[in-house]
Amino acid sequence: HQRQMFVCLWTYNPHYPFEAPDELTEHYKGLEGPGLKNPIYGGQIEATDQAIGRVLQEIDRLGLTDRTLVIFTSDNGGWSGATDNRPLRAGKGYLHEGGLRVPLMIRWPGMTKAGTVDATPVISMDLTATILDAAGVLATQADELDGQTLRPLFTGESFEREALYFHYPHFAFHKDNRPGSAIRSGRHKLILRYDDDSVELFDLLDDPAETTDLAEAMPEVAERLKLQLQLWLNDTNAGIPFKMN
Repeated sequence: HQRQMFVCLWTYNPHYPFEAPDELTEHYKGLEGPGLKNPIYGGQIEATDQAIGRVLQEIDRLGLTDRTLVIFTSDNGGWSGATDNRPLRAGKGYLHEGGLRVPLMIRWPGMTKAGTVDATPVISMDLTATILDAAGVLATQADELDGQTLRPLFTGESFEREALYFHYPHFAFHKDNRPGSAIRSGRHKLILRYDDDSVELFDLLDDPAETTDLAEAMPEVAERLKLQLQLWLNDTNAGIPFKMN
């Protein structure tokens, strides 16, 4: 207990194949509605919640609560075949918000305040920098971290970032998962498609459900973000799909 320790726990649920304790599945039967169409999936989520509760109880039992950073998050949005992510559009495997936005809850004793909600866009790579920060490990330039520590969000300091980038250059599940990349800068998000080089532009503050494509109405913004995204793709040597002759 005297040295820094890192534990990463990936629960398999909620995920296919859909299985949950019978009593939890029964609890969610009859509660189906818009966006809620799979009682087994509901049971999986509650089972996951119970499992995380046991982890937190064990941290308490070991007397480590006051010096343990706890982060809860997910790797992608929910799969549309199981349920949906409304009001967000689409789900896992898509570059729309239903595929990108995930829960993020952080308990950092002496740093975070219980019940606080912050709408600042962050990305999973920030968690590496945050964990190193909490452990007192100084990253060097050679480490080339892609993220930045979230500490300023908890202390009220300035947290500035030019943009967030996403790269998903392949088909997944079916052809509607079009290969592409995306950039979010401020309130605007642009998606670049590789099958036809088209773009979509959305104002996530006014339209988080991404119902209105603004690419034609705001061509200057679309072109600026497309160029910024392409520069990032070049800088990172990102793999870009191409058509075979």
